[in-house]
Amino acid sequence: MGNDLPSGPLPSFINTKLQGNALQAYKACLVFERYADGDDLEVLYARILGYLILHAPSPFALEEISRTISSCGKNFEELAHLGKTFLDFLIWPFKRPKVSLAPRPSGLQSRDFVRDILIAAHGTCRIPADHKNAKIQALVRDQYRCVITARYDSAAADIPGLLDHDNDPLRTGVSPTHCAHIVPDSNYFNKDVHPDADDFAKSVSTVLRCLLTKLDVIDKLSGSHIHSLYNVMTMEMNVLDWFYRLELWFEATPTPNRYRIQTKNSFLRVPKEIITLKSSRPNLLPLPDPELLALHATAAKVAFSSGANRYIDKILEDMEDFGVLEPDGGSLDILYHAILRSSSTGFMSVRMDNSE
Repeated sequence: MGNDLPSGPLPSFINTKLQGNALQAYKACLVFERYADGDDLEVLYARILGYLILHAPSPFALEEISRTISSCGKNFEELAHLGKTFLDFLIWPFKRPKVSLAPRPSGLQSRDFVRDILIAAHGTCRIPADHKNAKIQALVRDQYRCVITARYDSAAADIPGLLDHDNDPLRTGVSPTHCAHIVPDSNYFNKDVHPDADDFAKSVSTVLRCLLTKLDVIDKLSGSHIHSLYNVMTMEMNVLDWFYRLELWFEATPTPNRYRIQTKNSFLRVPKEIITLKSSRPNLLPLPDPELLALHATAAKVAFSSGANRYIDKILEDMEDFGVLEPDGGSLDILYHAILRSSSTGFMSVRMDNSE
């Protein structure tokens, strides 16, 4: 498994297949990287911009990223600010630290959970308004399995008739699963909650304008729509952790809804390299939006290649050493605010929802 992505210094332009505006913008990143030599943060910003060009999620995004970088000209201060914007508003929000998720409730609550699953499997489904209902609908849509490992969720044994004629549980096993959000379950699209709304809106707008072909994706994820089925998948804990830490991502193939599962190295193993996402009720339970998966993949590849993953991990380790992080993840909002409050680009809060 794994991948063959380069990491560290940007490859020379002759080792790329870039042309036109993209090539000129990439050359600007190379010049900026050489200029920044000795300043670790500015080197990181230069590499983030360069690898964004190399790993743009679409031709449209490649053109927009190239245009935005070129608009800075030879102003290295503006290039640094732009690189920092993508670090703060793309990589940081998608890079979610490991957190212990609460186990599924037992007894009556568990029976209620199975009852709600059966309602979603056979009734009319509304757009999920919270994490719990997103989990239920995604579980039904994903046929009660982790979309990557195909292991059944523990609740599958309680669904009447589901496993009667299926030997897969004996082969793949059964495991608790969780609801994975592609775009963070946060206030990413809600500028109204931020004390400096104008700066926040400008920064998020810069990122989204460069990376999203369809800006109506924002509407799909505004407010409680963040729990929409366009934005969630069923995953067991290990792959969920890798996905949230930007160590695993979905690489699109020419076939719709078919993806190559990529990981940062061969030590992170999954049963199948190629998976196809399918819905048990295509007319009612939509599949994850390919553009959101492409956005996550870009964040993962740029974070890995540029060194941003190591940079963020070091900050998290230092915060843990100083006792700032609470073991249950409850201080993550404080952490993100503390980091971004010192930034001129705005504010970001990210919540890890431990509920079902």
